[in-house]
Amino acid sequence: MVTKERLAETFRHVSRIFPGIPSYQDREALRTQDKVIRGRLAAQLDLQIARVDRLKGELTHQGHLSPLAELDRLTRRLQRLTDMIRFARYGYSGMNATNSINEEKLADLYEYDLSLAGTIQGLGDAINALVRRSSDGCKEGLPAEVNQAVDRLEDQVNGRETLFNSP
Repeated sequence: MVTKERLAETFRHVSRIFPGIPSYQDREALRTQDKVIRGRLAAQLDLQIARVDRLKGELTHQGHLSPLAELDRLTRRLQRLTDMIRFARYGYSGMNATNSINEEKLADLYEYDLSLAGTIQGLGDAINALVRRSSDGCKEGLPAEVNQAVDRLEDQVNGRETLFNSP
């Protein structure tokens, strides 16, 4: 069972990572907070997509066209994940909804979203490595760490839904 202290600590942690998120105040505000958190996670992914798009432009300008198809696939995967995060089911459905979520599941959901923030940061680090390698025209394709980071994120995003479906 979740304690109010655990829930409050989770919200304090959320507000440190995502400034502007109010602390736990009432259950109805949780729905809005969840949407804001997911919006910020999606915005972080949008930044990574923009970095990959800039890299594609630089490679095109340099005449290195061979990695563009792979980078386009990466961009599409990231955009799909961004949309899945941005438009995911809300964390709390209200008192009268048929599928409301209890406080314990809500705390788990917030912790899950926080772990997504860490995974997105890891993806950013992998894209940093990709950008550093761009000087050779990315002749060897995407580094394994980029694909692994996207796979981890994809697994996490797909797993988020299991929080709603678990007893």
